[in-house]
Amino acid sequence: MLIELDDLKQGAVERLAREEVLAVRVRHFIDEDIAARLSEQIMERGLQKYLNAPSIGRIGMVFYEAENQPPLIANYFESVFDNINELRKRCAPYVSPIDLLRCVLDEIWPAGAQLQTLYGRKMYV
Repeated sequence: MLIELDDLKQGAVERLAREEVLAVRVRHFIDEDIAARLSEQIMERGLQKYLNAPSIGRIGMVFYEAENQPPLIANYFESVFDNINELRKRCAPYVSPIDLLRCVLDEIWPAGAQLQTLYGRKMYV
């Protein structure tokens, strides 16, 4: 089941967390023209590939790819803010959609929304 809204609401996020719905779609969360520009800007510099899903592109390493190997975990944490900043640069002069989502979630969710911390260090979005 899918919920469609004009604005993200706490109740919709609660239903998603309780697995009462599979997805929440916020209509026009990002303007269509801006979304198209963001897509072009993000893609034009190329993307890295997931190790176990090479058909999907990404910016930066995701934590599960570290596979509990200390050198890869260290590399992951050392590159977190470089990767966040790279995404922001690719989105400029527009706001990164993930930053916008985090901000909206922080406003509507009682506990807020922030970057995950693991081993005392911030994780990538």
